[in-house]
Amino acid sequence: VAQNLQKHNMYITREKRDIAEKMTMNSNLEQKLEKLQGSIEEKQKEVQELTDQAEPLRKKYQEILESQKEEHQVLTEMQTLLHEEKALHDEAKKQSEVLLDANEIEELKKSLEMLSRPDKEIEEGLNK
Repeated sequence: VAQNLQKHNMYITREKRDIAEKMTMNSNLEQKLEKLQGSIEEKQKEVQELTDQAEPLRKKYQEILESQKEEHQVLTEMQTLLHEEKALHDEAKKQSEVLLDANEIEELKKSLEMLSRPDKEIEEGLNK
């Protein structure tokens, strides 16, 4: 019986030691967990601060994108207007050439009339 009690006491002592070791490990793990949670909270705060700082930049970026779109639209419209202006200029040039041809024809008609008149009328026309 004494031998059984001694074995049982040794078993209980071993179990107590194991439990004490496990409690120490548990305590250490809890401390590590608390540190990690604290670290996570700090990182979350940093992330939130960076997010808050990034928000105005994000808005500015969107404004720049919108501005670039508007500039592109304006440039496209300007190109269209320039093409239209060139087409109008070309048409006006053609019309002025036609007008010049018409004026030349009129001058030629007058010259022909002058040549077909008697000499006296030509002298009078030159003196005028």
